[in-house]
Amino acid sequence: MCSVTIGGPASMYFDNGLNGPIDTILFPIQHGMLCFTGFSVVTPFIVHAPARIRDEERVAQLERYRECVLGLATAPTISYPKLADYDERYVLQGKPGWRLTGGVVTLHRCKPSRMLTGITGRDR
Repeated sequence: MCSVTIGGPASMYFDNGLNGPIDTILFPIQHGMLCFTGFSVVTPFIVHAPARIRDEERVAQLERYRECVLGLATAPTISYPKLADYDERYVLQGKPGWRLTGGVVTLHRCKPSRMLTGITGRDR
């Protein structure tokens, strides 16, 4: 599990946000480094704009992180295509729903925080 703090609000990482989907940004790490070398990969733990949250929210994020870490052994993993899912040109074949910009088919998310549901530090 990648554990990431991000300076910007969640909206910057929407499909049409300034930086695009976080899954696309993390794909080289989660797929290219972790999955490729045999690790089981679960959805990353992300905290947006930690410098802009109150101490109470920071404590809540730390508790959410604790819950995620304690649940890693039983957390569902992210599914990525296997080599056999590609043709001889290494083009993904016949797998509706696979997204090549992140490759994520199923996601397990730790309990979402207020930051992930659209409330940013500026909204308080």
